[in-house]
Amino acid sequence: MQGAIYCGVPAANTAFKIADGSCCAEGRQLPAPQSLAAPMRASRRTTPSARRSCMSRSQGKGPPVVLSHALGLDLHMWDALAARLATSSTVLRYDHRGHGGSAVPPGRTRSTSWSTTRRALIREWGRGPVAWIGLSMGGMVGQGLAIRHPELLRGAVLANTTARYPEAAAATWAARIAAVEQGGMAAVADAVVERYLHADYRAAHPSRGRVR
Repeated sequence: MQGAIYCGVPAANTAFKIADGSCCAEGRQLPAPQSLAAPMRASRRTTPSARRSCMSRSQGKGPPVVLSHALGLDLHMWDALAARLATSSTVLRYDHRGHGGSAVPPGRTRSTSWSTTRRALIREWGRGPVAWIGLSMGGMVGQGLAIRHPELLRGAVLANTTARYPEAAAATWAARIAAVEQGGMAAVADAVVERYLHADYRAAHPSRGRVR
C-alpha cells in the first residue's frame, strides 16, 4: 500500500513480485494484499494467472532460460541445474498451479490453460524470447507454447515428455488420481520416486531419494 501511494501501482506491483519471488525461494508464500487486488488486475503487465505462480529468478545479464518442472514436484527440482545455468544465463523457475507455493485452483485444470498461464509469465518477465527447459509435464507445457506462441521461444528442451497419452494409459491415470484424492501425495510419493530415481542412485544419495 505504501509503495502504491507514493510510487504508483506499477511500481508497487514490481515490488510485490520481487518480495513474492524472495519468499518462494525460501519455501514460503506471500499472500496477495486484498486492498491492491483491483489495481493489480488493471495493470497491463500483471495478470491474475501470472500472480498465482510462485517464482524464483536469478540475477544476471545472460540469455533468459525458463525451467518447468514435472508433475508432483516444484521449482526446487531444478536447484542444482539453476545454480549452474545462473553463471551464464538469467534463469526463471516457477511452481505449476497446485504445486509448491503456487495457488490451488478450484476443480480440475485443463492442460491447455498451462501454456496460456506461462505465456503471461514470460511476457510479464519481459526477457523473451526464452529458452524453455521442461521435464515431463513441463515439456508438455513447452510444446503448447511452441505451437500457440512460438514468438516467445528461441528454443526448447523437451525431456522425458509426450504430446499425448494413449487410451491404454487412461486406467493408470484414473487409479493415480483416485489414490491422490483419497490419500494425498503421500499415497503415490514412494512409487513416483522409484520411477524417477534408479535404485543404485537412491542408495548412493539417500537424501535425494527421500520423500519430503
